[in-house]
Amino acid sequence: MPISVIISTFKKENVKQPLEGFGVLVPDNEQKNGTLFSSMMFPDRASEDVYLYTTFVGGSRNKELAKASR
Repeated sequence: MPISVIISTFKKENVKQPLEGFGVLVPDNEQKNGTLFSSMMFPDRASEDVYLYTTFVGGSRNKELAKASR
């Protein structure tokens, strides 16, 4: 299945309410994607002043979106 992975960082000072937990899983009936809060699960993957998020786009639920150029 085609899948795209988007890595995003946000400065902690710009995040009004930090997200807790391991990520966001979206139910199958919404046909959306999911995001992991990577810096929460693996603190050494990002500098201490940023949050690191990993978003998965596409896969079996949304094949065409993974092929989008932007």
